[in-house]
Amino acid sequence: MTLREQKILTAIKHFANKTQHLGRTKLFKLLYFWDFRYFSKHGKSITGFDYLTYPFGPVPEELFQEIINNKLPKEFNDNFVFEDDKDIDTDDKYKRFKIRLLKKEIDFDCLTKYEKDALDEVVEIFKECTAKDIVESSHLPNTPWSKTKDEKGMNQIIDYYLAIDKDTPLDIEEIRERFSLQRAFTHNGYN
Repeated sequence: MTLREQKILTAIKHFANKTQHLGRTKLFKLLYFWDFRYFSKHGKSITGFDYLTYPFGPVPEELFQEIINNKLPKEFNDNFVFEDDKDIDTDDKYKRFKIRLLKKEIDFDCLTKYEKDALDEVVEIFKECTAKDIVESSHLPNTPWSKTKDEKGMNQIIDYYLAIDKDTPLDIEEIRERFSLQRAFTHNGYN
């Protein structure tokens, strides 16, 4: 399993252990907030996912496709399962699900202190919210999802640079360099 996959697995398990109402919609938004919060402070994402503007907010398209096509890494399937949500129409093209942990112990060694801090911040903010609540948070005006939807429409990649605000401690050139290097490493298999 790659370091990137370890980080994603750790986050999903932590979300499943520490938040209520965790299903597909909430999971995707939690990952989005974790990535974009971290990017705004450190100039790179944690998961390397591209998030798209779906009707219910940002969706990590790569993870979504792996889930619906049953192509998750073996280690993911050893730790949790995605169960269909029987309370929802089974013809739903977005394949709604709930997460059931098979192994609850979590090894945070794959995360840096700052990645873990960002993870804990997201859990603290959203631990009790429902999918509807977190969707509303991702849809607030001037959020990266909202700006992308308004400017480009649906099913478009949300630019991480939209997370930059007045509180971002890095200058734009340093962010560009960090993010560019991360993308190059990720696309060349060094993750």
